[in-house]
Amino acid sequence: VGLFTKVISGVLDAMGAQTALVAIVRFRARLRGCLANFGSDSLVGRTLERLDGHLRRSLAAQLLAPGGLHLRRVDGTSCAVAKDAARRVAQPVLALPVDGRWPSHHRCYALTMPAADTGSHIAGPLFVAHAALLPGMPSSIAELAGPPLQDTQFRTICFWAIAPASSDFAAGLHGLGLGHLLRRRATEELGRELASSGGSADPSVVAFSPVPGLVAWLLRRRCWEHLSAAGIEPRLVRALRQSLVGAPAAGFGDVDVCFLDSDGDAIRFRIAVAEADAERRPCLEITIGGPGVVPQRVLRLRLAEGGQALLLLMQGGGSVQVVAPQEAVQRGDLVRVAEAAQSLGMLPSELKGPLVSFCHEYLTDVHDGRVEDDSAHFHFSGGASLRSLHWRGAESPGGLASSLGLMAGYVYEAVAEDRNRLGYEAGACPVHPDGVLVSAASGATPNDWPEARTAGFRRSDPATLAATVDLLRLGLPGAPHDTLFVDLGSGDGCVVCAVVQGLGWRGVGVELMEDLVEQARASARLLPDELVGRCRFLQVDMEDVDLSGADVLFLYLPRLVLREVVLKLLPRSGLRRGAILLIEDAPADFRAADASAGASAGTSAAGLRHLRGVECADARGGPSLDLFEWVMPPSVSSAPSAVEGAPARMLTRNRSCIGLWAEPSEPSRGTCAS
Repeated sequence: VGLFTKVISGVLDAMGAQTALVAIVRFRARLRGCLANFGSDSLVGRTLERLDGHLRRSLAAQLLAPGGLHLRRVDGTSCAVAKDAARRVAQPVLALPVDGRWPSHHRCYALTMPAADTGSHIAGPLFVAHAALLPGMPSSIAELAGPPLQDTQFRTICFWAIAPASSDFAAGLHGLGLGHLLRRRATEELGRELASSGGSADPSVVAFSPVPGLVAWLLRRRCWEHLSAAGIEPRLVRALRQSLVGAPAAGFGDVDVCFLDSDGDAIRFRIAVAEADAERRPCLEITIGGPGVVPQRVLRLRLAEGGQALLLLMQGGGSVQVVAPQEAVQRGDLVRVAEAAQSLGMLPSELKGPLVSFCHEYLTDVHDGRVEDDSAHFHFSGGASLRSLHWRGAESPGGLASSLGLMAGYVYEAVAEDRNRLGYEAGACPVHPDGVLVSAASGATPNDWPEARTAGFRRSDPATLAATVDLLRLGLPGAPHDTLFVDLGSGDGCVVCAVVQGLGWRGVGVELMEDLVEQARASARLLPDELVGRCRFLQVDMEDVDLSGADVLFLYLPRLVLREVVLKLLPRSGLRRGAILLIEDAPADFRAADASAGASAGTSAAGLRHLRGVECADARGGPSLDLFEWVMPPSVSSAPSAVEGAPARMLTRNRSCIGLWAEPSEPSRGTCAS
């Protein structure tokens, strides 16, 4: 060992550190591979461990010396080798374009070794870090990748990928702390950039990271048996098990379902290879129309009431409703498509609580001095604390296959870094006291689907807007000015703005489509000054909204979607009994009293008591607007309970806090206001 160390020192002195260090890093990587094969209990293993220790100290003395490493910005003007390394590091989280034209709020930095004579960096970087300047912690990869809203003030530096530039370097650089060195230097550089550009002078530093080992851990734990023992519905237990074994093993690898929908269009669902995925994982695609139509990837899928239709969220943001003919339903086509989607990781939201509980245990369970997840270990050893878990944070084929779409958020606080690091070394996993669960809304953009299929934006005409305000004024006389009016699926916000302007109430619009939310917020800014602060629009999935503070709820949705919302979503939403529902184009059975046992007097099977209705100028047969009192259906299933022993703070749903109206800040895109 002593002779070997002298040889290494001689090589460094003779060749100059730059060329020799790269060779030594690669040699150490091979040596650590041999060490893994022999184990540390054998004589050879113990000798290799001593050699590895000497190599690590020699590399640290060279690389961590003043001037040993340079921080370089990687962008479109960088050399091809640097851009290739940056793309490789980013690939597990986000695919970046080849030309280096990355989003304007993204930054990439690398640690390189300077050449001895010129001071320029050698061809390849050693370590690469990707970061984004954001107003806060992102809720999903879609939000991280999307462009920031206009006039956004950046308050947060978010690191979303930090890794060795090459797999050849990974084991050779192990234990040198270069990842943390790069993060600290990049943080200083980005802090100076924000300060000089008018951003936050003291930005928060966070990390947004995948949980790639979660699925393998859940399989080893046989977590579906725990859920079954906890009383979770069998269909949910089956869905989770299918997603863990994957589509091929679950019997869905060859799904190819075709039929003519209720509009006479050719529909095809099939499992296909995701071309954008580096590992070519399977995904679910839909094609509407004949030959030549480009298929689109399905992000989320839900089987509608009675199994007659599918509600889909597409990659890129379009919400699509497909109604199947009776023969396709009887063949079980829609059920097979829905189960195929679950086998690909598109799980129902009822599994959110249990899965977050499992994920929290996986990330924080310390064994043999560390947690199992490499990314969590990296951040904990650097002084970070676990801040948030993000349901549907990574909906790429890779994210669903490795972690069921879950992402983790970590926060670096200067005052707590040393305490967190030392606590982790002592076996205590640092979890932030304000840890939350974030439900991500996929960023939505305009799409080319036929307008009649879009299950979302259905604009109310001017006559109906006027009738809406009049009906609320007559039906709720004397309602106080702090009445909270909520529009689920608010579109361009015209209903919310009309109610706020006409009645002076507070108004909240909930909408998934990003472009419509921006349009609604622009309309709200045109209200009189005294009303601007009484109008809000949230870009979030309506499934993740807490309606406990809503006084009046407005719904104008396709009838199939409307039934899903009233019968399944509202009973779980926290909407209080006695709240008022204003429904445009309500089905007749919503108004008809239910005579069955258990139903309240005058209440329909949907749990609604009809109060009054009006016919608008564009009536389509029957009242166009109806006021109801929310009584709740006589029999609704409760949400599945969380897994026993789960930390309560990590199971709390981070819903859009409509009830917490005093919160002054505008909610960021894709996140909740809490």
